[in-house]
Amino acid sequence: MEKLVDILVKTNSKHQGIEKLADDKFKVSLTCLPQKGKANNELLEVLSKFFGVYKSRIEIISGKTSKRKKVKIDLF
Repeated sequence: MEKLVDILVKTNSKHQGIEKLADDKFKVSLTCLPQKGKANNELLEVLSKFFGVYKSRIEIISGKTSKRKKVKIDLF
């Protein structure tokens, strides 16, 4: 089962965290800066822990260089 979610990313935060805004909308706080894909890698790690899936089952569909992203999560 695949799930498409909209993500608003806040980088350079003091703490990692996920806040649910609506059914398929989340705000994710990341500790690293958006440089050389580090923030996207941290985002995948945070989402994999939150949804309980491997990072390889999560794909950023759009917004790789934006703070607004659309992400596909394969929930088995």
